[in-house]
Amino acid sequence: MKKIVYYIVSILILVSVLPLNALAESAVVKSGTTGDCTWVLDGTVLTISGKGRMQNYESPTNDAPWGKKISNVVINDGVTYISDYAFFGSNIESITLPDTVISIGKSSFSRCHELKSIAIPTSILSIGSYAFNDCWKLEKVYITDLVKWLNINFNWRSNPLSSLSHCGYGGASLYLNGKMVENIIIPNTMVEIKDYVLEGCS
Repeated sequence: MKKIVYYIVSILILVSVLPLNALAESAVVKSGTTGDCTWVLDGTVLTISGKGRMQNYESPTNDAPWGKKISNVVINDGVTYISDYAFFGSNIESITLPDTVISIGKSSFSRCHELKSIAIPTSILSIGSYAFNDCWKLEKVYITDLVKWLNINFNWRSNPLSSLSHCGYGGASLYLNGKMVENIIIPNTMVEIKDYVLEGCS
């Protein structure tokens, strides 16, 4: 008799827990706002839309609402600013930024260990501290305008703590219009080259 009661109680407990688990899964946030923009998470694909800036996130421990389990990010036209720590530690492999983006925040792609390539549009004016720090697999950075690249402000802190290259793109090979850059001729029209633009370029 005790065994029968034990089994009945066990089944009742199991049945009562199942709806709670289902409710917990349905409570996972799949969309929301970030600054002037909106975001939608479909599986591991994150889409950022809107006109204006994304919200800054203060540190790696203050996670962005979409979490770190994202493999692909789609940034739609209209977004102007990739926020601080936006994709810190996520599983992104590659990303293309629209021409509306003018600034990439600090540590925005830091520790994205799977990131292999990025497109840097000519609209970019500023790349924050450690934006691509610890992106171990980052091999290629694509640009289409060398003068624009030399005018990007990389905003590096004094005495960076990272033992990796301080170059804003993590020391990956620089490709100008599809061809790897090995020699640079500075044009006569250049009046200024911003800090750290070519640091770590081996």
